[in-house]
Amino acid sequence: MKKTLFFLAAATFAAAGMAQAPTFEVTTQNGAVLLMSVVDGAATVIGGKLTTGTECNLGDLVIPATVEHDGTTVPVTTIGAAAFNHDTMTSVVIPSSVTSIKMSAFRQVEGLQSVTIPNSVTELGRMVFLQCASLTSVTLSEALTEIPMNAFYQCNLSSVTIPNSVTTISDFAFDANGNITNITIGSGVDSIGEQAFFDNSNLDMVTVLCTEVPRTGARAFTGSENTLTSVVVPCGTADAYRANEEWGKFVRIRENCGGDNPGEEPGEEPGGNEGIATTDMSAFNAYAAEGRIVVDCPVATNVQVFATDGRSVATLTANGKKAIEVPATGVYIVSFDGRKATKTVVVK
Repeated sequence: MKKTLFFLAAATFAAAGMAQAPTFEVTTQNGAVLLMSVVDGAATVIGGKLTTGTECNLGDLVIPATVEHDGTTVPVTTIGAAAFNHDTMTSVVIPSSVTSIKMSAFRQVEGLQSVTIPNSVTELGRMVFLQCASLTSVTLSEALTEIPMNAFYQCNLSSVTIPNSVTTISDFAFDANGNITNITIGSGVDSIGEQAFFDNSNLDMVTVLCTEVPRTGARAFTGSENTLTSVVVPCGTADAYRANEEWGKFVRIRENCGGDNPGEEPGEEPGGNEGIATTDMSAFNAYAAEGRIVVDCPVATNVQVFATDGRSVATLTANGKKAIEVPATGVYIVSFDGRKATKTVVVK
């Protein structure tokens, strides 16, 4: 339900610890009217003024960088808790004076398609853009250290780039964004929360810049197993990612070692999704025979067999030919010596 009175926004703001701050109205350059409050020489946006009895349509909102209050020019540093909750706007410009955007500030905003969070912003509150169904694009501040819980839950983002400054991606941060096709995770991330990217059913590629595997919560990427064709990690880290309980679910982990194409190394067929090829891949072989997989290794080699959903089916050491039992007919990925060579085998 829409905010029906200014007092609702003011009450929310009061709950955030600003109960005694006087409020005043400011008209923005696009004609929208905002309710503001000033404390300690800095202004906070409390909300937008109703444009009809129960509606608050702010159009192409431009939040001012400064406001006049009691004869003094003060910076706008904060967008308060639930400031624009359930409002309508087609776009928003957040000035570089803003350092904090509080909990639910843009929750369930209707019509908002894209947003750029300036590099001045160091803090986002929980559920800050939750259920913004029209939101397809977001540019995150490079000063953020955390993407909070439910920050972009059930939005409509098409891609996500996590800045290198971020260390924590919290639980459910990008849960249920069905149109996301690619994600880039910055080098500073050391923690990814439970279901952070859950149910992103069109996810095709994840590029990870972290040289150490982030602590990753349960079901962080569940729901994208059948669409994710490539996980690209820094050179020399693939084995560590495969050994991780969550990342190891994905067969298609590839290293970016400076080849001509991201996630591909010299000697790999461009666009392949079956792991990183070796310069002597022909020395290893795998094929189906009588309902089993037969591997042929020229030297003693560690061999792993994966189902296409990332489950490990068999792990062994082979020297020469060796038959491997598989649980059912289907497509399997055979990995030789930590993916230095791979083969796809169809068992009928």
